Amino acid sequence: MPYGMASLSEALSGVHFPISKQDLINQVGNRDVQVDERHTLKMSDFLQACVHETYNLVTDVTTCPQIEQKMKAA
Repeated sequence: MPYGMASLSEALSGVHFPISKQDLINQVGNRDVQVDERHTLKMSDFLQACVHETYNLVTDVTTCPQIEQKMKAA
């Protein structure tokens, strides 16, 4: 199983962009993100941390500074 941003990217599989934050939370918020071998968070935990309200590309999610910070802090 992938860890960190690779796991976060995997949790975004099947999402069609552009998409609003709320629609993205509704679609993938319950998916698990394996931060490391001992820590798992829900995708919604990361999305709620991000200040963006709309994502045009998957990289808008994976490069969000707040998401990167939450990943490092977990």
